[in-house]
Amino acid sequence: MRLHAVATQLIRTATKGNILELYDGNSIEVKKGTTILIQFNSLHRNKIYWGEDVNAFSPERWLVKNTDESDMFIPIPGSYLPFGEGQHNCIGQKIALVEIKTVLIRLLQKYNLSLSAKQGPVVSIAKMTLGLKNGLLVDLQPRT
Repeated sequence: MRLHAVATQLIRTATKGNILELYDGNSIEVKKGTTILIQFNSLHRNKIYWGEDVNAFSPERWLVKNTDESDMFIPIPGSYLPFGEGQHNCIGQKIALVEIKTVLIRLLQKYNLSLSAKQGPVVSIAKMTLGLKNGLLVDLQPRT
């Protein structure tokens, strides 16, 4: 969901003025009524938050390697927003997470998945949500 978020952006309007402190020590004044646009692709692929392997699919980055959790990866608040955040976050977040986990568990219990040899180039298209222009062909092999 970080590398291929379903929603492409988040738009908010500032309800009050504020000063935003930036990671480089600078700051930006945001006036009341300012429209703020957050591009998920830029946010979720920012090396400042995610490291040099920002474009790698690396689920192990989230695993705890030691029992004391000292090396646990904890994202900086606001750097991972697959469903938005705050009072206007995605209303379907909880059901979406339950559904995706259920479907993946059921599929992976019964099948080995691989990218089909018939799959052409994967081309993303971004509108209000992110999709694949030509879909994604996957081969399912029953587990033995």
